Amino acid sequence: FSGFSFVSMDFRFGRAIANAVALYADFNLALPQGYLEATTYERNEKYADWSLYEDISTWKDVFSFSGGGGLGIEVYPCRYPRTFWRGIHFGNAILLDYSISNILNKDASFELIGLAWRTSSGLDWWVNDTWSIGIEVAQISQIWAQDVNDFTNQKFQILFRITHR
Repeated sequence: FSGFSFVSMDFRFGRAIANAVALYADFNLALPQGYLEATTYERNEKYADWSLYEDISTWKDVFSFSGGGGLGIEVYPCRYPRTFWRGIHFGNAILLDYSISNILNKDASFELIGLAWRTSSGLDWWVNDTWSIGIEVAQISQIWAQDVNDFTNQKFQILFRITHR
């Protein structure tokens, strides 16, 4: 799947340890749309294995719903309160990812369940002692997908954050 998602939400609930490390549970939702490129496999009865069709199908006008949840950790390396870099953070998360894509002009759908690894970095600016606003850049890589061989899925996100501690 390749496309763009304007509607994307990420909810995180967790605890900070000594204002240096945060452990959290993550829940996310997105509504991307774009195009889907898929390779079709067929069963070879003679050799009892999977063989590849020669063509790659491309479907345009694909609307998708994706969501999932997981566990993550963020590290805040700069704790000095008077520096600009106080809210810089780096994080990783393991996510259970679910997506269903509806191919509008083919009246068909494609469903995928798998595991994903998210790497992120960002910067928060503290408004007062309990609230901050920030921005984060993340890359999500699919590391396993159910019933799919040779599958790669990359997502890039820009997240605007509001944090309460």
